[in-house]
Amino acid sequence: MTLSVIIPVYKVEGTLEKCLESVVTQGYPDLEIILVDDGGADYSSEMCDNLARLYNHESEKLQNLSVLVIHKLHEGLSCARNSALDVAHGDYITFMDSDDFLGKGIYVKAMNYLMLHPEVDIAEFSVAERYNNPNLRSMLILKDKIYNDKYEYWFETEAYKHTYAWNKIYKRRLFDDVRYPAGKVFEDAYVYPQILEHAKVIATMSVGMYFYSWNELGITAQATRGQLVQHLHAGVRSLDWIPKKYRNSVAYVKFYASVLNTQLTLYRRVRGFLSIPKMNFSWKLLFRAHQEGLCTESYVKLVMLKIFRLKLFCEIWRAIDYLRHSSPSS
Repeated sequence: MTLSVIIPVYKVEGTLEKCLESVVTQGYPDLEIILVDDGGADYSSEMCDNLARLYNHESEKLQNLSVLVIHKLHEGLSCARNSALDVAHGDYITFMDSDDFLGKGIYVKAMNYLMLHPEVDIAEFSVAERYNNPNLRSMLILKDKIYNDKYEYWFETEAYKHTYAWNKIYKRRLFDDVRYPAGKVFEDAYVYPQILEHAKVIATMSVGMYFYSWNELGITAQATRGQLVQHLHAGVRSLDWIPKKYRNSVAYVKFYASVLNTQLTLYRRVRGFLSIPKMNFSWKLLFRAHQEGLCTESYVKLVMLKIFRLKLFCEIWRAIDYLRHSSPSS
């Protein structure tokens, strides 16, 4: 079974070679690698061609390996991924960001697992998040489990916190009617629920590791007001995506609290506002959510939201947050 690995490339001349080498040396015998040169002004474009020539020349040693390069004008990550999806031939699809790299043998382990479990539509593996920043570094360690209910998977693994495209392997058919939204950032959060709509079985795996690099100049770190609004809009869409029968559960309360935090981040930074769905949780349910792991701060926020209107609550919390983080001398 062929695995297509899609790697958008934009101003990454310092990391591209390490990224690509970590893919090529995975040891999986049937890889199609698609490098999408997204029109950066550095040397990345030439590197794509040079590395493709190198690895295609050595393809006999590396069995069924092919490296394809797509050159295009700069249109952003979503369009780059879509360009590759349009030409990918793999039975399965995965993505990488070109400033990240893979641990040894992830693809072999994941693809062997998928051959043993052909019913699985998506296989997700663990991540070293922001591994290059000691102050932000964390580990997403998943357990070995198969989910036949996409919403159980969404809530139990808190998948809304790791909608990343790149730590998952997907059946190709999941993208038949799905593409990434051009012109939007935080595109993974928009698209993942759409992909899950077409999936019946999702598996999480404890094996393997994807090393995600934190970029101080990247979109997440330098998000503008409009981009933060897009992030919140993706969260609101996800809230609406959940069927009503799940909305009176502790798991949904925790998910709602996560989206509320995005609203508060937006309001704190730029006083941006996008109304999230009205909260109708009972006091009993809120208290039970706190007993079952909802952090105290999130619980307090939800209690305050139950008392105040959303805009007023955002303003009050902004003032509280300012007082908490102000130095005594300010």
